[in-house]
Amino acid sequence: MEMRALSRQTPVWLFAAFLLTAAGCGSSLYEYQFEPDTDNSYEYSLSQDMNIEMGFFGMEMEMGQKARQKARVQFTKEEDGLTSAAYTFTEAEIEPTIKSSLPIPDDMINTVKEIYKAMIGQQFTVVLDERGQAVELKGIKEMMMEMIRSMDMPEEALGAIDPLIESSLGDQPISEMMSQMFPLMPKGELDVGAEWESNLSLQGFALDIQCVLTKREDGMAHVAVEGNLSPGESHQMNLPGLGSLETEYKELEGSYKGVYIIDEATGLAVDYAIDMTMNAVLQAKIGEVEGAPAPPTPPINIKISAKTTASLAEQAP
Repeated sequence: MEMRALSRQTPVWLFAAFLLTAAGCGSSLYEYQFEPDTDNSYEYSLSQDMNIEMGFFGMEMEMGQKARQKARVQFTKEEDGLTSAAYTFTEAEIEPTIKSSLPIPDDMINTVKEIYKAMIGQQFTVVLDERGQAVELKGIKEMMMEMIRSMDMPEEALGAIDPLIESSLGDQPISEMMSQMFPLMPKGELDVGAEWESNLSLQGFALDIQCVLTKREDGMAHVAVEGNLSPGESHQMNLPGLGSLETEYKELEGSYKGVYIIDEATGLAVDYAIDMTMNAVLQAKIGEVEGAPAPPTPPINIKISAKTTASLAEQAP
């Protein structure tokens, strides 16, 4: 009697064991690997809405922009475990707005549009390490100068702009910005709910981010990020004819929040959406020029809000 009862219950226990085993397999740990496809290219799309408010000398200015761009990206394996990503822009448009108590040239908005549109056809290359972090940039300065040359500026003016491009849009600051596209993932195996910290030092401020692996589905890892901005080290640049300019955030607070969706097979962030806000007081100091004392510079009140979304989709050969 007992044997017959046990035999009737056996399929139930086998079925339960199967479910438990399947559930265990589905909850395997995730270990980040950076292995982008080098045989096919990708299409990178970015959309950014930004608003900047500035106040200085009792005057106010508000600038807004809605920027959209697309680029073809080709990954190539290099030596020493490095990977290069060559970006070639195929689309670029911007809709700027300016409100100011200062006089603004009538053609300024059209000029900004033309410079941004000149990005089409330009390219630069990011060199990434085995963890997908940007370690070097090539061609960004040349790309920016080509965009500015579209304005038919005289060579003397271009010579004056060149050091500004190097200081504010050179390899170092752009490399720091590019790191947002490749979030720092920790080594080792991760389970859903795992948390870790990521820190970035940008121009003049620091960004401390808390990351959480919120879920995994359909071969994608979802990572939520949330952090705060704080003052960092001062930033210096050389102004042609004016000497050095040192800028420092005396007061700064802000937030950074969003989600990255990472393809587990390649380690690429195929989608991300980031909201950032910043309120700051920026102090600038101009160095002496040929022994002449530097003019006083007032603090600049800055308020920034930005929404950025981007995607990276593999293209068929």
